[in-house]
Amino acid sequence: MRPLVLCAVLGGCGFQATRALDPDAAPQELDGGATVDGAIDGAIDGADCFARWRDGSVALSTPQRLTSVNGGGDDRDPWISRDRLTLYFASNRNVVNEIFRAGRTSAELPFGPPDRLINLTVAGKQQDRASLTDDQRTLVLSSNRGGKFQIFVTGRPDTTTEFGSPNQDHLAQVNAGNVDNFDPFIATDARRLYLTTDPGGPAHPKLVVATRLDPGGDFSAPSDVPGVNVNGVDTADPALSPDERVIVFSSNRDGGRGKLDLWYAVRPDIQREFSPPVPIPTVNTDEDDADPMLSADGCELYFAARRDGDFDLYVSQVAR
Repeated sequence: MRPLVLCAVLGGCGFQATRALDPDAAPQELDGGATVDGAIDGAIDGADCFARWRDGSVALSTPQRLTSVNGGGDDRDPWISRDRLTLYFASNRNVVNEIFRAGRTSAELPFGPPDRLINLTVAGKQQDRASLTDDQRTLVLSSNRGGKFQIFVTGRPDTTTEFGSPNQDHLAQVNAGNVDNFDPFIATDARRLYLTTDPGGPAHPKLVVATRLDPGGDFSAPSDVPGVNVNGVDTADPALSPDERVIVFSSNRDGGRGKLDLWYAVRPDIQREFSPPVPIPTVNTDEDDADPMLSADGCELYFAARRDGDFDLYVSQVAR
């Protein structure tokens, strides 16, 4: 997430084939009697829905609001663990944007009450979009604690230890220049870092990627993610499949429903350019839709959407 001075805002496989899918349906809130929270007919363990993303046949259920974690203010930037038991997100429910974490004991249950991660917070500064490696031992985020929004990193020895205060080790080339950097997404092997860079002025935010030879080395200067940026429009919020062959992001480019919409593109391998992006079916409305994040099997899409004045978190499942 970045402050949307862009245009509007500052700031399962498991479904039956007979389920009707309306590509223009708006997200719906779960009924009070529902027993699950964003995992209705949840993604089948071991399933892989990315084949549908890659061949263009992906269809998604009507998005459901994650009512157990949504709070006052804007809730954005979801990141979901491989087992779908841990959810990180950003929220300004306490005035300034901070990172929160929620957990659950089963992917078929609602998330519990979220905790504010105070070790990742600097008072009076914004903390946006936490992204973790697959082992959840390295975390990157964006923050304006140094003035401009830049990328920060922190690590821990195991998942039972809390993260320490973020630093900028190995990120000097990523943060070089008079630009704002938002929306970091770190690859599974920690060798590539995708992000949004915004030079400001007449330029528009775009997606870039920085690389390094090993997980303990310095990242290179970022270069454009090939195939996804369009001159004169805003492109942001990158998130990728574990093999980095599917990318989802937000953009206000032509061909969407209006304002910010969710898009995706595919490629045969990480050395190749992405195919022309297309809107993600079902989830977009004429309001802002942003911050997409795919589950590790591609069977769930988490995102943030503005429906009632504030951004809330939603989830949608790939239909089988």
